[in-house]
Amino acid sequence: MITVIFGAGASFDSVLNKLWSATDQIHYDSYQPPLGMELFSDINLRRGNAGRYGINSLAYSIGAAVSHGGNIEEELEVYTKSPDYWKEVVGIKFYLRDLFKRISNKYFDGREDRNNYSSLLQYIRRVLKKEVAIITFNYDSLFEVAMTNTFSKPYRNIHEYVENDMGIYLMKLHGSEKWGRKVDGLPQNTQPFDFIVKQSSYTSNRNEVEIAHSDEYLPSISVPVVNKDNSYFECPNVMLDASKNFLKKTTKLIIIGWRGLENHFSSDFLSLLNPAAQVYIVSDTQQSARKTYENLFEQLKRNKIVYVGDGFSGLLAKNKSIFA
Repeated sequence: MITVIFGAGASFDSVLNKLWSATDQIHYDSYQPPLGMELFSDINLRRGNAGRYGINSLAYSIGAAVSHGGNIEEELEVYTKSPDYWKEVVGIKFYLRDLFKRISNKYFDGREDRNNYSSLLQYIRRVLKKEVAIITFNYDSLFEVAMTNTFSKPYRNIHEYVENDMGIYLMKLHGSEKWGRKVDGLPQNTQPFDFIVKQSSYTSNRNEVEIAHSDEYLPSISVPVVNKDNSYFECPNVMLDASKNFLKKTTKLIIIGWRGLENHFSSDFLSLLNPAAQVYIVSDTQQSARKTYENLFEQLKRNKIVYVGDGFSGLLAKNKSIFA
């Protein structure tokens, strides 16, 4: 069994921009998915309607801390634990939803079959012809766009992500810009964000996660923090169970663009990895790949490790045989 873990670096490097014209480059710069440390940059705050959701002041504080060497997950953890910031935390969910919806709708515009996700899927489908498990922490739906383009079969419901005849199983543990939970008691013609923040306090919404076909949903998106527990996973339990089962059966694990900072996933999920599995860590440089290994040392110390420092684009251009 081959399992691939995608982090933010995979979507960031999902298009080989060296092939683009100057006009294309403007589009690329406008809609490129951000890395984790860039979530609250000025350009992304504008793209994600941060002012609409009342998070500009908080975002500035986090951005200032990150610019001075802080960690965005550690900074956000302070605020998510404070009851005084519950409205801003809700606002961050809507902000991230809007940001990644815009990116997902625009980034591959006209290039649905010319990106690294599509290239990988075509290789899996036509050459490997093996079942592959995909575990991702990304909020964007770029992989789903590539899946639809490759198989001409969009996901109709969340269970099809892990129960399908395509042989590619997708677990989005931190949620998706396409998912949400129905908001109970939402008045007609009222936006969920406006309704929620008018309450005296925030009550966790545990309605079933589903594909959001309208605006009547609280986004199913995990606010990025370091020390998550099961309540932070914004996905159905079937995805959590499938992730654990696939990791136990994995003979080859390929980590692409993930820094390995999700402590709960590492301790409760990655620790289940087959100790005989070959592990490839793909990052933009060998140094950053080794840093990911350092973050995951306790979970991967029994496995044989190979570092690939050419990023997602370089992997597919020069080392696609790794997937064989």
